[in-house]
Amino acid sequence: MGRGCGRWWWVAVALVVVAAAAAAEGAREEAAVAVAVAPRRHAYAAMMYMGTPRDYEFYVATRVMMRSLGRLGSDADRVVIASLDVPPRWVQALKDDGVKVVSVENLKNPYEKQGNFNMRFKLTLNKLYAWSLVSYDRVVMLDSDNIFLQNTDELFQCGQFCAVFINPCIFHTGLFVLQPSMDVFKNMLHELAVGRDNPRWYSSELPVVLIQALFYIGVIAVTRLARPSLSKMCYNRRMEKSTIVLLTTLRVVAAWSILAAYTIPFFLIPRTVHPLLGWPLYLLGAFSFSSIVINVFLLHPLAVLTTWLGIIGALFVMAFPWYLNGVVRALAVFAYAFCCAPLIWGSLVKTMSSLQILIERDAFRLGEPNQTAEFTKLY
Repeated sequence: MGRGCGRWWWVAVALVVVAAAAAAEGAREEAAVAVAVAPRRHAYAAMMYMGTPRDYEFYVATRVMMRSLGRLGSDADRVVIASLDVPPRWVQALKDDGVKVVSVENLKNPYEKQGNFNMRFKLTLNKLYAWSLVSYDRVVMLDSDNIFLQNTDELFQCGQFCAVFINPCIFHTGLFVLQPSMDVFKNMLHELAVGRDNPRWYSSELPVVLIQALFYIGVIAVTRLARPSLSKMCYNRRMEKSTIVLLTTLRVVAAWSILAAYTIPFFLIPRTVHPLLGWPLYLLGAFSFSSIVINVFLLHPLAVLTTWLGIIGALFVMAFPWYLNGVVRALAVFAYAFCCAPLIWGSLVKTMSSLQILIERDAFRLGEPNQTAEFTKLY
């Protein structure tokens, strides 16, 4: 009897252990399923449409790219935005590879009738559907000719929009990061429906550029012609004790004037103008405003224009075409800035010294106690 009870006791213990193991295994499976079905916050997206002589090649390239992403263990969905006329067997093959396929209607391109339009880009506006993927926080939009050799999930840390800009109006669409938004998507569809003009060059900015250039040239001419009158200043001759205050005030005003001379033209340039037009216009504007500061405060031209010359040098350093890569270019610009910093500081010190000499000149005679004139003028 005792042996039978002991045997049943061991059987009960074994059953409890087996049940606990089964429960633990079930919990692990449920957790794995939950992880598998949990929605992901990010996605890599590509576009596929029909109507080109190389449709099959683009299909194969898209599969290769998506598989390269899958093998890297990316924590993001892989999405293909496919037009409705993509063959069903291609769509099924992509789904078998673990890719989510979003079928969309082709967007009508309002610019296809322009004389300079390349018809192979007729349906590329389907990329705008990437902004409609609002179930994701960030989407990396890709061309099918990409292939990934390492994990690039850090791209999802970008802001609302990240791209490589060719110029202020055009960015490279081979890879860019966006934050999906139905408001943005609908606004872009509205712009397509309106058919806003899409000029090829910069004809819309040229009038503004010419007006600003003529204005700056006029400022330089007037400044040179009216130099004696611009440099007249009145000082109270009874304020002998306020010379330090006067000197400090002049230094502050001169420093802010120089800063404004280099800052204001930057904000006046049209944002969409080509850099080859924008930078010369900025330099002309900075020079014209600096000439006003030079003549008003009777400063040495080279001291005020040292920063202007430094900017020209920085542009040449950046435009040097024989750097090995972008890192070398950045290091070269940093080294140039490091070398220019003492010169700019020296020019600022010289400018402040010039102001002190301006105050102490015999023409002011601020320190003479026997001065009887109420006011004096500096020419």
